[in-house]
Amino acid sequence: MKNLIKYTLCSLGLAICLVSCNEDEYLQFQDTNGLNAAVLEATPELQESAVVAIYSAFRSEGMYGRYGNLLYDYVSDELSINISGQPQLSRISEFLLDGTFDAPSGFYKSAYSGIAKANFVIEGSENYTTEPEFYEPLVAEAYFMRGLYYYILATRYGDVPIKIGESTSGFQPKSTQEEVLQQAISDLKIASEGMRTKAIQSVGRATNETAFAMLGKTYLYLKQYDEAYEAFDQVTSYSLMSNYIDNFNVAGEFNDETLLEIDFRKGSLDGLWGNNVGNNNTLSTLRSADYSGWGNSIPNPVLVEAYEDNDPRFDDTWWVTGDSYGTGRTWGVDPDVGDFSGPTLGGTRMKKYSSYIEDDVHTQDNGTNIRLLRYSDVLLMKAETELFRNGGSLSNAIALMNEVRSRPSVSMPLYGTAAMNDAGYPVNSVDEAFAALIHERQIELAGEGKRFIDLQRWNLDMELLFNTGIKPNYSLDKRFLPIPTEQIDTNPLIND
Repeated sequence: MKNLIKYTLCSLGLAICLVSCNEDEYLQFQDTNGLNAAVLEATPELQESAVVAIYSAFRSEGMYGRYGNLLYDYVSDELSINISGQPQLSRISEFLLDGTFDAPSGFYKSAYSGIAKANFVIEGSENYTTEPEFYEPLVAEAYFMRGLYYYILATRYGDVPIKIGESTSGFQPKSTQEEVLQQAISDLKIASEGMRTKAIQSVGRATNETAFAMLGKTYLYLKQYDEAYEAFDQVTSYSLMSNYIDNFNVAGEFNDETLLEIDFRKGSLDGLWGNNVGNNNTLSTLRSADYSGWGNSIPNPVLVEAYEDNDPRFDDTWWVTGDSYGTGRTWGVDPDVGDFSGPTLGGTRMKKYSSYIEDDVHTQDNGTNIRLLRYSDVLLMKAETELFRNGGSLSNAIALMNEVRSRPSVSMPLYGTAAMNDAGYPVNSVDEAFAALIHERQIELAGEGKRFIDLQRWNLDMELLFNTGIKPNYSLDKRFLPIPTEQIDTNPLIND
């Protein structure tokens, strides 16, 4: 499936050069190669490539090349860390990071790198001389990416500066989280109205329905349930995969369930390991190495206990001793014939996005695509809006949750049946259905970076992280990552 990406690495590399990979101190938007948006005015291929380049920040070490995965999963109640020799990973889990560490710095820096690339396209489009029918959907896609990066910044850092063009050039003060989310909403609205549809968009890129889904997700974070429902209701071209595991392996990449997917390729790990963490853009990811190759990530007991008996999603989410991996080797018995220790350690380790699903030998340069937004997530978020919107329907919410459970490879008992009542998940009221929804999201989306934001927006983070003793260092002032010290030191308008 990798060869289905329409725009090649060569054009992507050209676009990255055009819009500059090294924005000065993250926020000072400029073209350091001496080029400006006028270069793109009459060249459709470059206009397309410049938009593709906006996605590149996702692949940096600061984001989903490495730290973006850990900064979501290691702070929730899903995973515990089995690790020595990399104290920064333990500090993520223990909420002991400050602004000097690579992880929060790289994540922040990467997001603003993507915003700068989006601004380059949006501003330059005012002078495009190609046909509007061609470039207007591209500009809408740039708005989508900018809105997505602002959503990420707002939900992980809280109050951050807004950069939307020349009117906000140079250093900017922090805007409130509410203001940043409103900027994301503004961008996502423009995107949803103008982006290409799924039927005509290039494989691997966001569509107008991706924009609607992210718009709904942003409204949901703000508890604007009516608006969120209306946005989710526009997502109609996607469907659940029959096999749950196909959302996390190479064979199932670019499937009909994925609304947003980061394209990685095995064998392209250049630039990782701490050099210019926010800007280097690799084509491989350390996700599998961190989670299963080195055996770093094990499930928290509360997550294991949350699985219902015989839920097939447990087997598709976790390796356990005795499982068959690769081409028939046994987890916990047959070692990786290379240098990785996960299969030798055995026990329970993360399977999602693991190289061992298909390979006997693990390498650092994993190429399994990370699915940032799946249709099952959209269905469950839409179910949540049905519970709380004006005129919402309890029965519709239950039906949406049951649609997720009815996936052929899952086929678990449905909410509203005696079996689920006996399992402790009745749905006779909104409160009961919401408890069932919390459970369903915990299981369906385990290890996909959703849980911490869910707990945060439900105001359950203190109860389920601190009060339980799972995260004894957690407090409400730890909800958001620290803004990088380097940024605070160089931006006189930020008062942290």
